[in-house]
Amino acid sequence: MDEQSVLKDIVLTSIKENRKTQRWAIFFRLLFWGYLFFVTFIVARLIFSENQSTTSSTQKNHIALIRLEGVIDSLNHTTNSNSIIDSLENAFKNKNSQAVILYINSPGGSAVESDIIFRAIRELSKTYPKKNIVAVAGEYAASGGYYIASACKKIYANNASIVGSIGVRFDSFGFSELMKRYGVERRLYTAGDHKDLLDPFSPSKDRDKKYLITMLNEIHKTFIASVKEGRGDRLKESEPLFDGRAWVGSQALGLGIIDEIGDYRSVAKSIDANASLIDYSPKLSVMEELASNLGIRSLVTTLNHPSPITLLP
Repeated sequence: MDEQSVLKDIVLTSIKENRKTQRWAIFFRLLFWGYLFFVTFIVARLIFSENQSTTSSTQKNHIALIRLEGVIDSLNHTTNSNSIIDSLENAFKNKNSQAVILYINSPGGSAVESDIIFRAIRELSKTYPKKNIVAVAGEYAASGGYYIASACKKIYANNASIVGSIGVRFDSFGFSELMKRYGVERRLYTAGDHKDLLDPFSPSKDRDKKYLITMLNEIHKTFIASVKEGRGDRLKESEPLFDGRAWVGSQALGLGIIDEIGDYRSVAKSIDANASLIDYSPKLSVMEELASNLGIRSLVTTLNHPSPITLLP
């Protein structure tokens, strides 16, 4: 093969490689711009829908609905005390809201968050005595969920709803025996005799158990006192209501744990059949909604877990 032919082959090969590179470059540009358009479309859609507020609707007589769904936790935007109380205050302050329905579909969660929401409901009920707030249980209104429900003037539930579970629990694991088996030495240095109280890698001590039970009992007393404050003489205290067990709605009705059987739609109609139902529930931010639509779990969701001492069944 002469030099001219070799040079020609090199040039043709180079042209082919350049064309291939250009095609891939065009492909990735199109992919990038397509993705950018997709993200921009979703963000614009979310912002537009967020801006379509219920202002015009809330200027007419209506019933406010607030959803509390999931584990009650300070890290959960839609179930923490700040978000729920903001929604409650908006619903109570609106002169056109005839009543507030708190729909609870929660197995419980943080004792602190539950108590804060309970106190806020009691305070708002005193500030706005003419505006009723009722709780409606979904699948669950148990433990911390029931704690909050008991602050309302009435509690409704489905026959099959799980309600009650008035108790406190502590969840942990112990790995000390497993460490011994594999020859792992635990080196923990503390200042304070009880500083290793919750350490799962240290052997459990009787004095620590007693101290922890004392803590749980104190929280349990607060829980019981709050339920009695909210429910009053409707509770049939002849039954062991406060031992942590849960009941279905049909059983809870006879125990005074709930007042009536119903769902939030039937309750809304019983208040005013002609009034619209306006949702005041906490909303996810645009970025959280975007992450949800893109199938991305946010860091907050990943880290979201109840504290060791919880009001859970």
